[in-house]
Amino acid sequence: MNVTQIVGVLGICLLCSNTKLLAQKKDSLATQTAKIDTNVLKKHSPIKASLLSAALPGAGQFYNKKYWKMPLAVGAIGFSIYKTIDIQKKYKNNTNTFLLKYEYLEWKAKNPNDTSQKDPLPNLGIETLRTQKNIDRRQRDWYILATFG
Repeated sequence: MNVTQIVGVLGICLLCSNTKLLAQKKDSLATQTAKIDTNVLKKHSPIKASLLSAALPGAGQFYNKKYWKMPLAVGAIGFSIYKTIDIQKKYKNNTNTFLLKYEYLEWKAKNPNDTSQKDPLPNLGIETLRTQKNIDRRQRDWYILATFG
């Protein structure tokens, strides 16, 4: 972290920690609080909401009557699954390309004077292909973690 990032983080922490200093004093003529009958209110259990949400994405929001959040939960998981599958296909393709180039370089090392085979990917180096393969694998793993984590 550089100095500006550290100063920014410390400034945010300072602002968040001093909220009592910025609060207004309590009015002496404050209105009386209404007494709420606890028998009338239904109690929602956060544990039950968590278990429902873990079993079926969006069920916890339905239980808490936050219906508008259900599509967000389902959509986020659906997007993560879609990206995981998409990046897995890209990873397989880049792995096969890497192996094709690697096999050609091995063959060329064993047969340096043989010109019967041409480089299948003359514009791409082996390190470029390896780096792209590793990037795809890392991204796929992050999306798997986002989906199930």
